[in-house]
Amino acid sequence: MKRKRLQADYVRQTEENGKTSYVYMGPKFSLVVTQEERRRYIVTCWLAPALSFLVFVFMGLLNTVGTRVPYVALPYVGIFLPVMILFGNAYKVTVARAEMQRAEYERGILQMRSYTIVGLVFSGATLLGQTALLIFGNTVETMVEWGFWTCAMVLCMIFCAFLQIQRHIRVQIR
Repeated sequence: MKRKRLQADYVRQTEENGKTSYVYMGPKFSLVVTQEERRRYIVTCWLAPALSFLVFVFMGLLNTVGTRVPYVALPYVGIFLPVMILFGNAYKVTVARAEMQRAEYERGILQMRSYTIVGLVFSGATLLGQTALLIFGNTVETMVEWGFWTCAMVLCMIFCAFLQIQRHIRVQIR
Protein backbone atom coordinates (compact mmCIF):
# COMPACT_ATOMS: atom_id res chain seq x y z
CA MET A 1 0.00 0.00 0.00
CA LYS A 2 2.76 2.41 0.88
CA ARG A 3 4.52 1.71 -2.41
CA LYS A 4 1.45 2.58 -4.44
CA ARG A 5 1.16 5.86 -2.52
CA LEU A 6 4.69 6.78 -3.59
CA GLN A 7 4.02 5.66 -7.17
CA ALA A 8 1.12 8.11 -7.37
CA ASP A 9 3.65 10.96 -7.12
CA TYR A 10 5.17 10.08 -10.52
CA VAL A 11 3.69 10.82 -13.93
CA ARG A 12 4.55 8.79 -17.01
CA GLN A 13 5.65 10.84 -20.00
CA THR A 14 6.31 9.60 -23.51
CA GLU A 15 8.87 11.54 -25.49
CA GLU A 16 8.81 12.12 -29.27
CA ASN A 17 11.30 9.33 -29.97
CA GLY A 18 9.07 6.80 -28.20
CA LYS A 19 11.01 6.57 -24.94
CA THR A 20 9.03 6.56 -21.72
CA SER A 21 10.20 8.42 -18.64
CA TYR A 22 8.76 9.17 -15.23
CA VAL A 23 8.69 12.67 -13.78
CA TYR A 24 8.15 13.42 -10.09
CA MET A 25 5.07 15.60 -9.66
CA GLY A 26 4.40 15.03 -5.96
CA PRO A 27 4.97 17.41 -3.09
CA LYS A 28 8.46 18.75 -2.43
CA PHE A 29 9.76 19.12 1.12
CA SER A 30 12.40 21.63 2.13
CA LEU A 31 13.94 22.54 5.46
CA VAL A 32 13.09 26.06 6.60
CA VAL A 33 16.56 26.91 7.94
CA THR A 34 19.53 28.99 6.92
CA GLN A 35 22.69 27.38 5.53
CA GLU A 36 24.45 27.76 8.89
CA GLU A 37 21.55 26.12 10.76
CA ARG A 38 21.48 23.32 8.19
CA ARG A 39 25.21 22.74 8.65
CA ARG A 40 24.80 22.63 12.44
CA TYR A 41 21.84 20.24 12.08
CA ILE A 42 23.88 17.89 9.88
CA VAL A 43 26.76 17.94 12.38
CA THR A 44 24.29 17.19 15.16
CA CYS A 45 22.77 14.38 13.10
CA TRP A 46 26.22 12.74 12.98
CA LEU A 47 27.28 13.63 16.51
CA ALA A 48 24.26 12.23 18.38
CA PRO A 49 24.53 8.66 17.04
CA ALA A 50 28.33 8.75 17.35
CA LEU A 51 28.16 9.71 21.04
CA SER A 52 25.39 7.17 21.60
CA PHE A 53 27.47 4.46 19.97
CA LEU A 54 30.51 5.31 22.12
CA VAL A 55 28.43 5.18 25.31
CA PHE A 56 26.82 1.93 24.10
CA VAL A 57 30.24 0.33 23.53
CA PHE A 58 31.49 1.55 26.91
CA MET A 59 28.42 0.03 28.56
CA GLY A 60 29.23 -3.24 26.84
CA LEU A 61 32.78 -3.18 28.16
CA LEU A 62 31.53 -2.89 31.73
CA ASN A 63 31.10 -6.43 33.01
CA THR A 64 28.10 -6.00 35.27
CA VAL A 65 25.57 -8.30 36.84
CA GLY A 66 22.93 -6.32 34.95
CA THR A 67 24.17 -7.55 31.59
CA ARG A 68 23.23 -11.08 32.67
CA VAL A 69 19.71 -10.16 33.81
CA PRO A 70 17.08 -10.21 31.03
CA TYR A 71 15.21 -7.06 32.11
CA VAL A 72 18.46 -5.08 31.79
CA ALA A 73 20.20 -6.91 28.95
CA LEU A 74 17.33 -7.06 26.43
CA PRO A 75 16.60 -3.32 26.35
CA TYR A 76 20.35 -2.66 26.27
CA VAL A 77 20.72 -4.82 23.15
CA GLY A 78 17.68 -3.05 21.67
CA ILE A 79 19.54 0.28 21.77
CA PHE A 80 21.89 -0.90 19.02
CA LEU A 81 19.29 -0.87 16.21
CA PRO A 82 18.11 2.76 16.59
CA VAL A 83 21.69 3.98 16.90
CA MET A 84 22.71 2.26 13.64
CA ILE A 85 19.60 3.48 11.82
CA LEU A 86 20.35 7.02 13.03
CA PHE A 87 23.77 6.75 11.35
CA GLY A 88 22.03 5.82 8.07
CA ASN A 89 19.54 8.66 8.45
CA ALA A 90 22.36 11.12 9.16
CA TYR A 91 23.86 10.13 5.83
CA LYS A 92 20.49 10.57 4.09
CA VAL A 93 20.06 14.05 5.58
CA THR A 94 23.63 14.96 4.60
CA VAL A 95 23.19 14.07 0.93
CA ALA A 96 19.59 15.32 0.66
CA ARG A 97 18.87 18.02 -1.88
CA ALA A 98 17.39 21.38 -0.95
CA GLU A 99 14.00 20.14 -2.15
CA MET A 100 13.36 16.56 -1.08
CA GLN A 101 10.83 14.18 -2.53
CA ARG A 102 8.32 12.45 -0.28
CA ALA A 103 10.36 9.24 0.03
CA GLU A 104 13.54 11.15 0.89
CA TYR A 105 11.71 13.13 3.55
CA GLU A 106 10.01 10.09 5.09
CA ARG A 107 13.15 7.94 5.09
CA GLY A 108 15.37 10.75 6.31
CA ILE A 109 13.86 13.29 8.66
CA LEU A 110 10.69 11.53 9.81
CA GLN A 111 12.43 8.20 10.32
CA MET A 112 15.18 9.94 12.29
CA ARG A 113 12.61 11.37 14.70
CA SER A 114 10.85 8.05 15.18
CA TYR A 115 14.07 6.09 15.79
CA THR A 116 15.26 8.73 18.25
CA ILE A 117 12.08 8.01 20.22
CA VAL A 118 12.73 4.26 19.94
CA GLY A 119 16.27 4.77 21.24
CA LEU A 120 14.93 6.87 24.10
CA VAL A 121 12.43 4.14 25.03
CA PHE A 122 15.09 1.39 25.00
CA SER A 123 17.61 3.45 26.96
CA GLY A 124 14.88 4.38 29.47
CA ALA A 125 13.93 0.70 29.82
CA THR A 126 17.59 -0.15 30.41
CA LEU A 127 17.78 2.59 33.02
CA LEU A 128 14.65 1.33 34.80
CA GLY A 129 15.89 -2.27 34.73
CA GLN A 130 19.28 -1.27 36.11
CA THR A 131 17.56 0.82 38.82
CA ALA A 132 15.43 -2.17 39.80
CA LEU A 133 18.55 -4.33 39.92
CA LEU A 134 20.35 -1.82 42.14
CA ILE A 135 17.40 -1.59 44.53
CA PHE A 136 16.28 -5.21 44.70
CA GLY A 137 19.27 -7.24 43.47
CA ASN A 138 22.23 -8.57 45.39
CA THR A 139 25.13 -6.86 43.68
CA VAL A 140 28.70 -7.05 44.94
CA GLU A 141 30.44 -4.50 42.69
CA THR A 142 28.12 -1.55 43.12
CA MET A 143 30.52 0.97 41.57
CA VAL A 144 30.48 -0.89 38.24
CA GLU A 145 26.69 -1.19 38.43
CA TRP A 146 26.40 2.54 39.10
CA GLY A 147 28.70 3.18 36.13
CA PHE A 148 26.32 1.17 33.92
CA TRP A 149 23.38 3.12 35.38
CA THR A 150 25.17 6.41 34.67
CA CYS A 151 25.83 5.38 31.05
CA ALA A 152 22.14 4.50 30.62
CA MET A 153 21.25 7.94 32.01
CA VAL A 154 23.69 9.61 29.60
CA LEU A 155 22.09 7.73 26.69
CA CYS A 156 18.65 8.97 27.78
CA MET A 157 19.96 12.53 27.92
CA ILE A 158 21.58 12.26 24.45
CA PHE A 159 18.35 10.97 22.90
CA CYS A 160 16.26 13.65 24.71
CA ALA A 161 18.59 16.43 23.57
CA PHE A 162 18.58 15.14 19.99
CA LEU A 163 14.79 14.95 20.04
CA GLN A 164 14.61 18.57 21.24
CA ILE A 165 16.92 19.67 18.42
CA GLN A 166 14.75 17.85 15.89
CA ARG A 167 11.63 19.61 17.21
CA HIS A 168 13.06 22.96 16.11
CA ILE A 169 13.58 21.86 12.51
CA ARG A 170 10.67 23.03 10.38
CA VAL A 171 9.75 21.61 7.00
CA GLN A 172 7.89 23.45 4.28
CA ILE A 173 5.75 21.52 1.79
CA ARG A 174 5.54 22.89 -1.75
